[in-house]
Amino acid sequence: MGNERVAKWDNVKLILMVFVVVGHFAMEYARQLEDMWVLSFIIYTFHMPAFVFVSGLFSKSTVNSEKFPLKRIIPFVEMYLFMKITIYVINALTGRNTAFHLFREGGIPWYMLAVAIWYSATWVFKRFDKKYIFAFAFAAGCLIGYDSKVSDFLSLSRVITFYPFFLAGYYMDANRLLEKVDKKKTRIFSAVLLVAFVALIIIFRDDLHVYGTFLTARRPFTKLEPVATYGGALRIGYYLITALVIFAFISVCPTGETFFTKFGSRTLQVYALHRQILYLIVDTGFVSIIKSVGTGWEWLFVSIGILLTFLLSTKYISKPFGILMHPKVSR
Repeated sequence: MGNERVAKWDNVKLILMVFVVVGHFAMEYARQLEDMWVLSFIIYTFHMPAFVFVSGLFSKSTVNSEKFPLKRIIPFVEMYLFMKITIYVINALTGRNTAFHLFREGGIPWYMLAVAIWYSATWVFKRFDKKYIFAFAFAAGCLIGYDSKVSDFLSLSRVITFYPFFLAGYYMDANRLLEKVDKKKTRIFSAVLLVAFVALIIIFRDDLHVYGTFLTARRPFTKLEPVATYGGALRIGYYLITALVIFAFISVCPTGETFFTKFGSRTLQVYALHRQILYLIVDTGFVSIIKSVGTGWEWLFVSIGILLTFLLSTKYISKPFGILMHPKVSR
C-alpha cells in the first residue's frame, strides 16, 4: 500500500473510535440502566480487540525495522503518561478517586502502554517461526486468567490477553484481507452475522451479566463464578467468536470515501482526551441537564459521545498531538 492512505481503514478506525467513546459513555450508567449495560456489552465484545488487530496490521514497517524502533515506541509511552497525569488532575478537581500508580493501570491509558509493549515484544519475536509465536501467545492468553496475581501491573492481564489480536494483524497482509472482505457475498454474510450476534446478546442478556468483567480482560477467572474452572475454554471461544465479528465488522464498513473518512486518521487524539471530558460532563453537573429531558435521556447522553468523537478528531487538535507522537529522538 505504500504511504497512500486507504479509505477503508480510516473508516474502520473512525467507526471503532465512535464505539470506544460511546462504550465509555454507556458504562457510566451501565449499573443503573439495563439498556446501557447491553449497549456497552455489545461494544466491549469486539471494539478493543478490533483496534488491537488494526494496530498490528499497520505495525509492520515499525516491527520489521532492523534497529529497535525506539523512536516509534517512545510516543506511546509519552501518551500513556500524558493520559495518566491529565486524568489524575481531572479526578482531583472533580473529587473522584485520586490514587496514582505509575506502573499500575486499569483505565484507558493501558492501551498506550500495551502498544509500546506489543511493538517491543513483536520486534524481538519476529526472528522466530510465527506459528510457534502465535500458538504461545494464544495459549498464554487462555491461561493468564488462572493467575489471580496478574492484573493491572503494567496492564499485563490485558497485554497478554489481547496480544494474539495484535499478532494476527501483524502476520496478516492488509491487501489480501481487503480482497476477501469487500466481496459482495462476504458483505451480505457479514451483515447477517452481525445482526444475529447483536440479537443473541439482547435475547440472552440476563445470562451474560457474569461475563462483563471477562470482556475487559482485567480480572482473573475467579470472577466468573460459577464457571471459573472453564475460563480457559471460554477464552478460546471468545477468541474465535471475536475474530469472526471483527472480520464481519471490517467487511461491512464503507470501502470508499465518506464524510467521516478524513477523521479516521486522527483517532489517537480522541482516545487520549475523551475520558477526561466524560468525567467533566458527569462530575460537574452537566449530566443533570441532560437528564432533565426525561425518558430516553441516556440515548441523548451517548449521542453526545458520538459528537465528541468528531469534535476531538478535528485537525485543530492534531498539532499538539503531532509534537507528542513525532518527537526528536537522538541516535
